[in-house]
Amino acid sequence: MSGFSMAIIEIRRAILKLSLISILVFGPHGIFSNVARAADEDEEDGKSHILRQYNIHADLSYDEVTTMDFEPVKPGKPAQNTSSFTDFSPNTDTAEVVEAWVTDPDGNRRTVPPEDIFTRSAPQPANERGFNAKQRITVVFPKVGPNARTHIVWKIQHKVPSLFGFNMVGGPLGPGRQDDLTNIIRLPPGVHLTWYADPGVTTTDVVQDGQRVITASFKNIPALRVGYSTVDYTEFRPRFMATTLDSLSDYGNRIFRQSEKPMDDETRAKIKALADTITGDKTGLDAAAAIHDWIRQNIAYTAVYLDPNDGWVEHPVDKILANGFGDCKDQVALMRALLAAKGIRSERAIVWWGNRFNAAPIPLAWQFNHVILYLPDFDVFDNPTDKNAAFAALGVGLSSKQAVLVAERSKVVQLPAATPQTFWSKNDSVMTLSADGDIEGTAAMDVSPNEALGFQAAIKNSSRENYLNRILAMNNQEGDGKLRVLVAKNWRGPLRLKAHWTSQNAIDVSEPEIYLPLESGFDPERLTQLAYNIRNDVRVAPLFMAAALTSWQFTYVLPASFRVKHLPEPVHLANRAGRFDSEVTVDGNRIVVKRSFAPNQTVTPPSEYPDLRSLMVAAVKAGHSHAILQRQKLGE
Repeated sequence: MSGFSMAIIEIRRAILKLSLISILVFGPHGIFSNVARAADEDEEDGKSHILRQYNIHADLSYDEVTTMDFEPVKPGKPAQNTSSFTDFSPNTDTAEVVEAWVTDPDGNRRTVPPEDIFTRSAPQPANERGFNAKQRITVVFPKVGPNARTHIVWKIQHKVPSLFGFNMVGGPLGPGRQDDLTNIIRLPPGVHLTWYADPGVTTTDVVQDGQRVITASFKNIPALRVGYSTVDYTEFRPRFMATTLDSLSDYGNRIFRQSEKPMDDETRAKIKALADTITGDKTGLDAAAAIHDWIRQNIAYTAVYLDPNDGWVEHPVDKILANGFGDCKDQVALMRALLAAKGIRSERAIVWWGNRFNAAPIPLAWQFNHVILYLPDFDVFDNPTDKNAAFAALGVGLSSKQAVLVAERSKVVQLPAATPQTFWSKNDSVMTLSADGDIEGTAAMDVSPNEALGFQAAIKNSSRENYLNRILAMNNQEGDGKLRVLVAKNWRGPLRLKAHWTSQNAIDVSEPEIYLPLESGFDPERLTQLAYNIRNDVRVAPLFMAAALTSWQFTYVLPASFRVKHLPEPVHLANRAGRFDSEVTVDGNRIVVKRSFAPNQTVTPPSEYPDLRSLMVAAVKAGHSHAILQRQKLGE
């Protein structure tokens, strides 16, 4: 992670085959200094032993020495391309391989030759489109057969102190197990450092030979792979963290001092002219919304980290404007300048964008990865980096988050929570059934601005027709049609999706009793997909599902020759997790289905999961229900 990056939430987590060694160390420029190996994450993998030592100097520069021993391949397993790498910034760091070898089962040691140690430019992370000046050293271990052990010692010297001093987080921060990991921090007694360890971490804090020495050890911590939607693993796995920051206000103050630069008269005049052109006669929030839309349409997301502090300090506004690109902090900087030209006050808000919700127990710098905007006169937050977002629309990955408002005297605030009042969708569909079992359908679906972000992204990643056909197929309907996406005329309004389709042979009408599924057609939020989160193993990790109101009114128009024999019973269930309602009625030749599902919190701890599970079970059961129809006999 280099400074603030555009984060991407994956609600349904993929199980990765690339396993990190379960320790994050953030170097002096927001660098994610990692040592990784290709590994099968099976429980039968060989043991690992990791010792990481930090020697902190009085000026907060530090040396980092990591010793890693792995037994990568078990008998009967395929050979791995076993390697280790680390990234560093050559402007501020030096990195070297002190020693690296492979020990065979018979004790024979084979040292890694120099030609198998490669130094290349480090790749740009996938969620930070752009460029960086980092280097990567990769060590490829030779002939790692069954029961062979790899050994490597890395040494990195962080010669230039970070803007935020020393910060680190360690532990099994992903799903993999941790056999043996020890962190040792040595520093002069006069250097202020705060640390925190979760239960299960063995720690000491003593003075030895005139230095403060802190140790944190993780032993035999089993793997924990969560098969349902959950929060970031750092929220429920044991961690050790340390920082030299005094407070989060101190963190914000440092960013302010580095970023707050006066604008020259020429740039100020250029920004004023542009702001007037963008806003016209709009004022207040409507003017801010116009500026947001201009940023979204004209400034691409590209991160350029060539200077040690580029990950944290915004580039000059005239440079951002001339380039037509920038990362999150740059886009916020340009929007702030345009707002200021219209007399609208705004501040930077530093936050974590993603599925990490709990604030760190100490003022750790690396608990933030993104910058958004706050308009204090209107108490409104905005995320101009999100190209799918309307003005003031914050997705679930920004809900209920701790944030730092950057100012001369920075302060900590809380972002608004996701609620069923701000995250909602309503689907009004009419499906006309022919006597042959075909369906002609129309749908009008309104989605609140906060909830619309996911729909916009999904449709953008496909085509409108492909998106419609995919939703129909998920509801077991073949066919085709048209989908229109109607963006609201102002930033307060909902997104509207209008669909029209035909599905051939949607219903089997050949039997005496005809089963009509009551979850069908264009239904991106179908109830039955909640089955993914109905589990019996929610004991450690919380369940992550946005607090939102989803409502449906589906009208099925029946042929004159059909009559209704049976409808499902109504369901009304409310508990502390939320509410689910379902009613199916007959109105002449129409079956009308009215349903709503409204969980009331985004992160549900295991102790409260049974209530949410009850709601989801009722909803999925309703989603599977049918109306039973019969053909009327002549004369009936």
